[in-house]
Amino acid sequence: MTIIDIRYETIKAASYFMSKEVTRYDLNGVHVVSDGNALHIQATDGHRLVKITKRYEEPLPKVNMILSRWTISMITKLFARRDVLAFDFDKMKITVDNLEYPIQEIDGTFPDVNRIIPDYSKQKTATAHIGFNMELMNGFSTSLNQFGASKAAAKLSFKDEGSPMRLDASNCEEVYIGLLMPLRI
Repeated sequence: MTIIDIRYETIKAASYFMSKEVTRYDLNGVHVVSDGNALHIQATDGHRLVKITKRYEEPLPKVNMILSRWTISMITKLFARRDVLAFDFDKMKITVDNLEYPIQEIDGTFPDVNRIIPDYSKQKTATAHIGFNMELMNGFSTSLNQFGASKAAAKLSFKDEGSPMRLDASNCEEVYIGLLMPLRI
């Protein structure tokens, strides 16, 4: 049985970054993937990306699926007052108060976000003129607020004018990584 508890706020925070383009079908949802004792919640619209990681004490069963926009919409509308949601990935359902709600999966391959997210940890200083779409940047503020890191410090990193901006934050339980692609100015 593959039941994993995921915070409502984590799903909601990632939902701001799902693609709305019909041509980007694989990106029209939230990717849930387990890796040992870590669960990664990921979403991207091709211009910005978010990866939220939570570590559990025990190893998790293998999960690798893209939850559809319909499933995410149902979660955000029906379960807003819930702290934690119990996902049964084997039976493709969420159970709340003895009621079962279906999970709809997108058949496709989500991008390998670990290959996309740059490691700026060794970089000392940055001096560059970089343009970012402020409307897309505002989505990070909304997402971080939902995530629960609105009062925590967020670290912004970038390498040069052609590199994406990386945003790192965390709450007590999870690590949040955001990525915003630069504009050509």
